[in-house]
Amino acid sequence: MAKRDVAAVLWFVAGWSGGGLFAGLLDLPSVVGIVPGIVLAIVVRWDPTHVLWSDAKAGARTVRPMDDLAGELERDAAQGSRADGDRARA
Repeated sequence: MAKRDVAAVLWFVAGWSGGGLFAGLLDLPSVVGIVPGIVLAIVVRWDPTHVLWSDAKAGARTVRPMDDLAGELERDAAQGSRADGDRARA
């Protein structure tokens, strides 16, 4: 079970308990207490503002083929050796 799912269940129980207490104070049926639990669980699980859970795609690593990286390193090395040669002549 993922962290989001566990957190949603815990917030559901907390919201249901708090809603039941509040419903008891207002002489409402105790079944009304389940509504805050459902709302809290949905908001925690969904997290529309991404405050609770980071966006998975934002922190994802990019995988580059080794051939591309090797070619880039070779180009950088070739440019570096030309610059060293220019300094030696000057």
